[in-house]
Amino acid sequence: MILPRLQFAQRYPFSEQAKLVLREHNISLDALSEEVISRAGAMVLSAAKNKPYFLVLNSKEFLLQEILAYPLAKIFVSLQKDNLLCERFARMQGNSFQKYLDSEKNKQETATEIAKQLGVKFDFLGSQYFVSVSLPDFLGAKPGADSQKLVNQQVSKGIVYLTEQRFYAFLAELVSARIFDSLPVNIEGIPKRIEDLGKQLNQQLREREKKAFEFAISGKINPSLFPECMQSLYSDLLAGKNVPHLGRFYIAAFLNGIGMPKEQLISVFRKTPNFDERMTRYQIDRVVNQKLSAPGCEKVREAQLCMNSECRTKHPLSYYKRELRTKTRQEAKKNA
Repeated sequence: MILPRLQFAQRYPFSEQAKLVLREHNISLDALSEEVISRAGAMVLSAAKNKPYFLVLNSKEFLLQEILAYPLAKIFVSLQKDNLLCERFARMQGNSFQKYLDSEKNKQETATEIAKQLGVKFDFLGSQYFVSVSLPDFLGAKPGADSQKLVNQQVSKGIVYLTEQRFYAFLAELVSARIFDSLPVNIEGIPKRIEDLGKQLNQQLREREKKAFEFAISGKINPSLFPECMQSLYSDLLAGKNVPHLGRFYIAAFLNGIGMPKEQLISVFRKTPNFDERMTRYQIDRVVNQKLSAPGCEKVREAQLCMNSECRTKHPLSYYKRELRTKTRQEAKKNA
């Protein structure tokens, strides 16, 4: 029975079973093995890259390493002081929960156990709906997908009625919300070794963002020649940061204005949190088909998106075209 117990704790590291395993082993941060540290770092990097984290393990040793790595990963995330990374880590865990639940032989039993541990009040139903949950419990999940939003649910007198699949999706959203609310964890007094490892991880994350900014776009477009305001918006999008709506419109109009093909323009937005291809395609089509103008610098400043108060450019497009002409002339001289 030891292996199934550890497998449950590894798959659902926020569960009471996982907490019990941690208490039983009671290993200090100073005593964590290199394997555990490596697994914790892998969790954080997967979250930063928006990659899934799903492992099928049958070794007691590896299962225990994963269980011990989870709280350390939360410490590493907290050391970065990056709210976006907290969001991604929480979302990754919610997605992992959904995948692990889908792989369970007795999905209903596992989901019921997790729901109880999360403090969700629910009743099984024998009709077209699987369960009913209270409205406050449902809203606590902070649903992201359109299908999970309250407007798309059957609600009556403060009770939300869910099909089986929507109940599982609700639990995944709730797991994500609870983990996000638990971050950042208290990092006061952590060992210097762990703090130094967190700094090393920070360097890896920065290098990853830099590579994302240097993402090569085919054609004549050169992101290094963008004005600072557009460069900042562009790099934030590629790094998966949550750019405000107005900023998204401005960079989309700018990129369209300098000739970026529509499909490449859409791809720039793919790493944004809660990316919705249908909605993004609709908005980009609107910019392209209506030839909506890129904003002038006055509007950029009004939106508090200007990165240089001493910038004397009147329009981001003018800046880019000027820089592009200068670079083209310089390259022509070199090749002469």
